[in-house]
Amino acid sequence: MTQAGTVSAHKDTRFRFLGSKSSDMNDPISGPARLLAGPSYMSRVREEPLLRHIIPAIILSFIALVGLWRADDLASKKLSLKADAETEIQLLTALVTARVSSQQDAHDTKHTKQGVADANRITTKQPAKPILPDASTTLPEQTQSTNPAYQATSPSRDQYQEWLFASLPNQKLADNYQIYLTNSTGMIVASIPRDAQDMRKTLVALLGRSQGIQYLGSSAGVFSTTLDDDVEAMATVHHLGAGRGSVVVLRKSSDIFRNWRSDVAISVIVFLVMSGTILLTVYAFFSQGARAREADNIYFTAIRRMDAALKRSRSGLWDWDLARGHIYWSRSMYDLLGMAPSDDLIGFAQLNSRMHPEDGNLHEHIETLLSTQSMMMDQKFRMRHEKGHWVWLQIRAELTRSPNNRLHLMGLVIDVTEQIAANERRKRADMRLRDAVDTISEAFVLWDDSHKLVLCNQPYRELYNIDRDEDIIGLSYNQLMDRGQPHVVGIEDDQEINAEELLFDRSGTAARAARTYKAELADGRWLQISERRTSDGGFVSVGTDISNLKLQESRLLESEQQLIDTISDLRQSRQTLERQAQQLVVMTEQYAREKDNAQAANRVKSQFLANISHELRTPLNAIIGFSEVMKNEIFGEHKTDKYRDYSNDIHNSGAYLLHLIDDILSMSRLEDGELEVFPEPVDLSEMVSRIKDDSIESKAELRNLSFHDKMPAHLGAHADPHLIEQVIFNLLDNAVKFTPEGGTIAITGSESNGQAVLTITDTGVGIPQDAIDRIGLPFEQVQNQFTKTHKGSGLGLSIARRIICLSGGMMKIRSRIGQGTRVSVRLPKKLSTNEDLRNLTHHKEESTNQAHDVA
Repeated sequence: MTQAGTVSAHKDTRFRFLGSKSSDMNDPISGPARLLAGPSYMSRVREEPLLRHIIPAIILSFIALVGLWRADDLASKKLSLKADAETEIQLLTALVTARVSSQQDAHDTKHTKQGVADANRITTKQPAKPILPDASTTLPEQTQSTNPAYQATSPSRDQYQEWLFASLPNQKLADNYQIYLTNSTGMIVASIPRDAQDMRKTLVALLGRSQGIQYLGSSAGVFSTTLDDDVEAMATVHHLGAGRGSVVVLRKSSDIFRNWRSDVAISVIVFLVMSGTILLTVYAFFSQGARAREADNIYFTAIRRMDAALKRSRSGLWDWDLARGHIYWSRSMYDLLGMAPSDDLIGFAQLNSRMHPEDGNLHEHIETLLSTQSMMMDQKFRMRHEKGHWVWLQIRAELTRSPNNRLHLMGLVIDVTEQIAANERRKRADMRLRDAVDTISEAFVLWDDSHKLVLCNQPYRELYNIDRDEDIIGLSYNQLMDRGQPHVVGIEDDQEINAEELLFDRSGTAARAARTYKAELADGRWLQISERRTSDGGFVSVGTDISNLKLQESRLLESEQQLIDTISDLRQSRQTLERQAQQLVVMTEQYAREKDNAQAANRVKSQFLANISHELRTPLNAIIGFSEVMKNEIFGEHKTDKYRDYSNDIHNSGAYLLHLIDDILSMSRLEDGELEVFPEPVDLSEMVSRIKDDSIESKAELRNLSFHDKMPAHLGAHADPHLIEQVIFNLLDNAVKFTPEGGTIAITGSESNGQAVLTITDTGVGIPQDAIDRIGLPFEQVQNQFTKTHKGSGLGLSIARRIICLSGGMMKIRSRIGQGTRVSVRLPKKLSTNEDLRNLTHHKEESTNQAHDVA
């Protein structure tokens, strides 16, 4: 309604920034608003035009004053910064000039004395000339001008630069400054910061257009100049005296006013944000005022349209102020009672006088509503028309509280006179129809187009065991079954319909226009149900007893079905056997193909690992060799410790990678069956001692681990020494790697049943029981909170297991989480022939997978 009102409103009443004209609203309060408006509403309406003109002027004046005040403050700050900068430049220049001048005076005095001494030595070696009576003694200054020995040596550029640096007690004083020192010719001989390009400039080229001021020296003060790169700067020039040169100090204007420019930018941003916020607030104020006036126009339009809609629907709007007793009626309410329309409020007495005596008093209805603490009212009553007849009205209202906390009864009143008369006529027609249907002996039921029960007779109620007096009209089939006890246990239809589509079990699907089907009841009877669609979309159904016919039909069908079932079972059994045989052949062929593919892929993988391992060893040898040269500082000591650390890291990483490649190569050779075993007598005690001393013990000391070596003096075995040494190294390295600091590693050896037994026990983190069988497989690692921090490929134990197996031995692992791990290796003392070795190897290869025990 609001949108429609806005669209149809006249163009002069549309939304304006300053609001609608006062003539747009003839009456600021009308309709139900009369009950809600407070006393101060009209005063605010009168004050609003004055505020709309005063507020913009005040806001704009405030923004202008703030802008002028901030601009004046920033200008004062700029002048203060310029004055401070000039003072700092003057002080810094005076300091540098005084100190450089004193350094140059000391230099000139030193060289003057040296020149006099050199001149005296020269004159003593030459014959003395007679002194004329009018001749005077030559002064040192004259001697310097006539004799090279008396000429002072000019300082070098390095000396000038040294004097300039020494003139500053702290080099930080020169931050953001450029200090130049010139000689007597005006050439720049030193600068801070030092720049080779500045050394080729003269003072005239440096200062540019301000070159005339330089001759005034310190009396010129600080002046502004433009450098050769069009950069504005402030500068001053102080002479060293006696024409020996000058000191120039520059500071770029951008450095002086950098913070000031930031303040200006921040102030501008803050001013713009503040101004924008204030203007946005002002705009919101006027927009809200305009929106309120537009809302008033929309409200008046909505009231007129609501009155028109209520009048056409023969309804009326009530708003009853229970505290004051005033009632607002819409114009349509007056039309319902034939009264003249009015915008005035009516009283309770005027309303109560029109009530029908039999319908009670409205005041009593209100008291009942309040006593039951109910908020809704739905009542029907009669009121007298102006022409004298009674009009049936239905009021639907709700108790609400107004903003001033007064109770109001607000609702809608509808003329239901014709509806009540129609209900009376329908009741009489229904009664006649029910009497006619109850005389039918078959079960009869009528459903409407939404599958709700409209009418049924007593046989239908007996079918579902529903009492005669129970009200079931309007219920769906599912609701009806919840109240009764359905006797229908089976449905039969020649057209193969779904039972859910039947009228006896309807759930909302559309049935066909006409059909006939049979229904079996729980007591064994059969009914033939005939359905026909009615003109309004509903259905009427009639059920007839056909129990005798169904009994003969069922006997014939039973014998026929037994024969069909027997034939069907035989056919299905034969088809199942044939299908299983065919599937078995296909699966056998697929298994053979997949096995060949897997073996070929494994061989290609192993060959690739072997090739890539050989290719990686070539550059790794160079990396390890050169890093070892750098590590041992063969060609000279490193200048920094970082290079020494880098060399160690490169060498260690290369060695680790070479070890990893060796493991991969060994694993590849083991899987391809290319690893050849050359068993010979070995001493396990000597081998363990050598491995521990060469590499393992140093790692253990770094982790503060203690070794308990309980190996006998000699423990002989028959195995390939190179491969067994690799196995022992891997087992000891794992023990050191996975044992926390302060732990213990024990190594024991013994002989048992003609085999050498080597046992390595640690107090490390342990291995979970479910991982014991996996750690012997290639690339398998036990991932827990501790081992995640250690490097490794997971090949060590796999390589060790296969080497031990090829050597005719056995490896067992026992471990507990948090207590440690014990690895036992059994090797034969001696093998008689290669045939024995192959037999034992084959046997161990099969049994090693079950050789991992958990203590």
